[in-house]
Amino acid sequence: MEHNRTNIRKHRWPKLHWQAGEDAIIARPNFFDSLKTALPAYLCAGKLPISKAAQITGMSIRTLQRNLKVAGMSYRELLEEVQINQAKLLLEDSEHSVTAVANHLGYSNISHFSRAFKKATGIPPSQYVKNRLLINDEA
Repeated sequence: MEHNRTNIRKHRWPKLHWQAGEDAIIARPNFFDSLKTALPAYLCAGKLPISKAAQITGMSIRTLQRNLKVAGMSYRELLEEVQINQAKLLLEDSEHSVTAVANHLGYSNISHFSRAFKKATGIPPSQYVKNRLLINDEA
């Protein structure tokens, strides 16, 4: 009989644990959007470690990872998306150069920033700026 209890406990715990993770997302439906909104303020210090993001959200690192997994994204993917979105916003303002944006987002090397931007958008940041200027001139 003891053997069956051990097997039941082993099989129940992961299921309950997973349900708790799903409930955490359901209980906080704006979690993902809130995290995307909070992160840009911390980007100027460089790549924000997941430990800091967990601290910002008031979660453990593992809970943050689970919540992101349920949302279909890793922390690295989220951080890259937030950085690129922030870069787009900054580049749309003609007062910011590509170098200034790269430095603001914590990139120590402009070529790293340019590669990341091109990978995410399909065009280099300098071309993004030119396209935005053309659109603004036509308007």
